[in-house]
Amino acid sequence: MAKPSPTPRDNFLLYTVGGALTLVFVGFVLGWLYFERNASLQPQVAYVSFGPLVVRASTYSIRTSLAVQTSSAQESWIEDNKQRLQYAVEAALSNIDEQRVRQPDGVAYLQDTLRDRLNHDLSTGNVQDVLLTDFIIQSN
Repeated sequence: MAKPSPTPRDNFLLYTVGGALTLVFVGFVLGWLYFERNASLQPQVAYVSFGPLVVRASTYSIRTSLAVQTSSAQESWIEDNKQRLQYAVEAALSNIDEQRVRQPDGVAYLQDTLRDRLNHDLSTGNVQDVLLTDFIIQSN
């Protein structure tokens, strides 16, 4: 017995179903790629704010607000140790070199000093940077 040859109508139906399945597959692949890319674009850093803090030393007073930068994976650690970090910031601010802070690169010096002091006092490397958002120093 001879097999009947497919009619153009049968071919059209086959191509339509095949094209629709291909479009659905391509849509799923593009959706997956989109969500994977967005997951990798999530911020890798987190910021925790402190302040305003006021520290009075014998020769100067400082009022500052700051943000501590850490990796997003360490954000909960920063939140859990916020009180200890605040004490370490206040201790560091009370022992800074006032004349060095007043120089043109004094803010960068202070940020680096605070970052290093926080990491040292808490025996960690979780603090990536300290950003001053408000800073006033006044001689007493």
